[in-house]
Amino acid sequence: MRAAREELARAEPHNAHDVTYLRLTALERHARECGYGAEVAARAFEVFLAARCEVEVLPDVRPGLARLGRAYTLASLSNGNADLARIGLDRAFALSLNARQIGAGKPERRCFEQLAYGLGLAPRHLLYVGDDPWLDAAAARAAGCRSAWMNRRAADWPAELAPPDLTVRDCTELAALLGT
Repeated sequence: MRAAREELARAEPHNAHDVTYLRLTALERHARECGYGAEVAARAFEVFLAARCEVEVLPDVRPGLARLGRAYTLASLSNGNADLARIGLDRAFALSLNARQIGAGKPERRCFEQLAYGLGLAPRHLLYVGDDPWLDAAAARAAGCRSAWMNRRAADWPAELAPPDLTVRDCTELAALLGT
């Protein structure tokens, strides 16, 4: 399945950012190859998406978001297709965007610009928090945002990148650093 999605992304670079499209289209192709209709692929995708949203929310996340949400407007930006409502985190965010909605994926500058626009802010007024040094921290900085690296694994920062504005272990530490 991964190889089929990667091949599809190469064949259709204009859709490479849209993981929902890639997964569903690859499933539809596999279903047809096996003599099934597109409805089988749609059901299979729903099973995948339900399983994708069965995540363990780490203990610091809910209380950390609650603390941050009392002082800041929170938003989310994802290249993926996890459903925050199914996960139970949607109420923490005033705005949630993903690559499919934007028409591009991180590290594209317009992802961060669209997030800022949706919040009615200039990018320089955003602190973007993410766990990927390139797709999150460096990309946010390149788009004019401040950046924070959520480094849960105590990894080393890539030497070739300028450091983020903040580095934190978890949401509790982020809330404390931001005075909430």
